[in-house]
Amino acid sequence: MISSNLLESSKNDLHDYFVITGFCIISAIFATNFIDSIAKKVMNQIRGVKDDLENVKSDLDESTTETDIQIRNDLVDKTHIETEESELLFAIYNSKYTYRSITGLSKELGDDKETIKYILK
Repeated sequence: MISSNLLESSKNDLHDYFVITGFCIISAIFATNFIDSIAKKVMNQIRGVKDDLENVKSDLDESTTETDIQIRNDLVDKTHIETEESELLFAIYNSKYTYRSITGLSKELGDDKETIKYILK
C-alpha cells in the first residue's frame, strides 16, 4: 500500500478511490484486533517478568535466610563447653548483627572485656 501509486492513479480513475476506501475500512476493522494482540503480548511479557522476579526473590530469600541450628545435647556433652563459652557462643549466634564487638558482647553478657577476650582466645 505504501509503495503503490493508487493515490496518483485515483486522479484519473475514480474506481481507485473505492480501492483506497476498501483498504481504509479493512485497516480500521483489523486495527483494534492488532492493538489488542499487541497489548496482550505486552501483558504476557510483563507477567512473565513478574513471575521471574518472584522466583529470583524467593531464591534470594532462601539463600540469605539463616537456618536454625538445633544443638543436640550429646554434642554439647562431648565438646565439654564451659557455661561462659556456651553463653558467648549463643550471644554471637542469636545476635541480629553479623559482626560483634567485644564491647557489645560484654554489655550483653554482663562480663568485662578482658573475660570476653579470654573466652574468645
